[in-house]
Amino acid sequence: MCTAVITHLTVQGWEWHADPYHLAPGPKSLLTLFDAGHMLGGISGDDAAETTDENPERVTAIQQLT
Repeated sequence: MCTAVITHLTVQGWEWHADPYHLAPGPKSLLTLFDAGHMLGGISGDDAAETTDENPERVTAIQQLT
């Protein structure tokens, strides 16, 4: 599960975005990145060039985990 959290759109806090992970049955993985930008280095698609977060460590982590 990968979820982008826009905190100014809710007063419930970021944790509620993980509800599908916690409530759904079966094996799964959850990755939570703090202080990450929405586009995570522009790796939202094979030919995507846009980015709002160019942190090399985060980009590498996402590439290795997905």
